[in-house]
Amino acid sequence: MRFVSRDWITSRMWCGHALGGSARARSILFVCVLVSGLAFGLWAEAETQKEASGPSQTAAELPEAGKGYPQGLLINSSNASAYKGLIVPGLYGDVRAGKLEFDAVRRLPYEWSFDEDWKNAKTLSPKALGAQGALAPTVRWDRGFVWGDRTRLSREKSLDKLAAKLLWNVHSNFWSQKIVTLAFSLKEFSQSGGVSGWELQGDLSRVYPGSLVPDDKTGQLFREIIRLRAPAPLAGYAWLTFRFLGADEDVVYIFSPALEKPRELTASNREDGFAASALSVDDFFVWSGKPSLLALVDLKKITALTPLAVSEQGRARSQGKHCALISASSSPETEAQQLHQPDSFQGGVWPGGNLIYAPRELWRMELVSSDPFSLYGRQVLYVDSESMLPVFKFVYDQGGVFWKSIVGAIGLAQGEGQRAYPFIASQIIRDYKAGKVWRLNYSNIRYCRQFPDGLELGAFQPGRLGPK
Repeated sequence: MRFVSRDWITSRMWCGHALGGSARARSILFVCVLVSGLAFGLWAEAETQKEASGPSQTAAELPEAGKGYPQGLLINSSNASAYKGLIVPGLYGDVRAGKLEFDAVRRLPYEWSFDEDWKNAKTLSPKALGAQGALAPTVRWDRGFVWGDRTRLSREKSLDKLAAKLLWNVHSNFWSQKIVTLAFSLKEFSQSGGVSGWELQGDLSRVYPGSLVPDDKTGQLFREIIRLRAPAPLAGYAWLTFRFLGADEDVVYIFSPALEKPRELTASNREDGFAASALSVDDFFVWSGKPSLLALVDLKKITALTPLAVSEQGRARSQGKHCALISASSSPETEAQQLHQPDSFQGGVWPGGNLIYAPRELWRMELVSSDPFSLYGRQVLYVDSESMLPVFKFVYDQGGVFWKSIVGAIGLAQGEGQRAYPFIASQIIRDYKAGKVWRLNYSNIRYCRQFPDGLELGAFQPGRLGPK
């Protein structure tokens, strides 16, 4: 992780054609950087002033949250201007245009509180954070935020180190669970409303070797397998990732049922569209990127309306000796409503699902990729400062064109005893280039402290990606 200016981004996006070996090409590149840097600087300043010109806070009172199914004040095109100061800029245009509406309340109706093991966890040594924001390959972790809560992070004076620590804290939410398994469904919606003809179904399994194996020497943050179950033409496709803590390049494989063998891809392929959608593998859980491949442009705190899974605290019930199964609601009635969401939305308005929005303190990070083969040019990532869960991501391509937005609904489930489990319940992905919208739902979210029956570390190998 390093700090770069917006001028650097512009020179990278607009001047790539001047990258050559000749002296003349280098001269062209130098002039291009100067001119485009000045132009982008003036544009960025104008955009910043435009963004800051709205009201600093809501112009009207938001109601308290009701019980059960979310009910609050409907924020839509008719009253968006009154709440501009509480809507992240990347979504405000969609609200004004009538493409997005949501219920909002004054505050989260339950306390977001982690268990004592989480709160009392020791943080990593400063020496563990290496160059470019990579972690030492020998890092081991059990539970909690690797760099501490928001109070501790506020003491960090270096913005690039703060950004790297925030991104590793995002990973901590799932790293602390050791093993994550879930089912997912991805539905495409047409512009006029309704599902546009297909639904993708699959499973995700992710394990964190360094938290499971005491003598692990792989240097891996996680191993992950994503398998497709439906529709039939795509059933059997699988993706395997080895993500490393340090600067080593990640390893990615894809298994094709037609070829009946795995094929190795580049790490950059994690940003490719997933099964002809705008969702990439790195978009699961809103952000699943690699901190050492990102450079910081800007970092600040804001308060904005943030999507929450439900208006009450979720629950987690034990499954076997070492696992917890997460439900987004503690109420059977709410759970039933959540499981029977309508598969349509009117007038192009995004499907909101069983969500409620409330003002939350967020970290806003503007990031660029240092991977020359990355499809992502600039990302604007918003992370909830209390939960350290990512809630919004806005992606620009390498040409600087606004490409897609991702909105994630977060929640906290109370388990048996004192354990609490953070989770992401669903995501909305909008592709502004293609004019399409997808909803990604997670179900059967399971966290395990040890390998459950039917799952082992050896299963996360390219030779095991085929049919079981």
